[in-house]
Amino acid sequence: MQWEKLGHPRLAKAIAPDPPHFPQEVAYLWNWYRQHELGLAITGMAPPVVTWESVAAWAGLMGVHLQPWEASAMVVLGYTRAVVTSEKIEAAAKAAAK
Repeated sequence: MQWEKLGHPRLAKAIAPDPPHFPQEVAYLWNWYRQHELGLAITGMAPPVVTWESVAAWAGLMGVHLQPWEASAMVVLGYTRAVVTSEKIEAAAKAAAK
C-alpha cells in the first residue's frame, strides 16, 4: 500500500498482492495507539516517536491497564510509523531536489 502511494503500483502488487487481513481482535489496540499518537511531542527535527514513558503516561491518564505485550506493540507501531514517515520525507526531498 505504501509503495502504491509513493507512485510504484507494480512494486506494491509484487510485494503484497492482497492486503493482509486486519484482525478485529486487536482493533482496540489500534484505537489506543491512534489516541496516543495524537499526543506525541513534535520536535521539528525528526518524526515523533512513541516511547515507553509516553505509553505509560498515556495509559495513566486514560485509566488503561496495559498488558506488557500491548505496551510493546504500541512502541513497535510508533517506531514503524516514524520509519515510514522518515522514508516519505526523504523521498519528497529527493524528488524536490531533481
